[in-house]
Amino acid sequence: MRNMNPKIVGILDFPHLKFRYNVCGQAWNPTIKLGGRLSRKDWQCPNGCKLKESKES
Repeated sequence: MRNMNPKIVGILDFPHLKFRYNVCGQAWNPTIKLGGRLSRKDWQCPNGCKLKESKES
């Protein structure tokens, strides 16, 4: 697993796979697919916020 956007999404707990969105601070556990893979949506904030929204404020 490789974090392509470490400035946006941080990995809080690697063994138990817990992410934190650096824009709003929301933390979540993504759903791990068969074979240990993650889908693209698992890297997105569950609150639906985006990096561009934080730049506007």
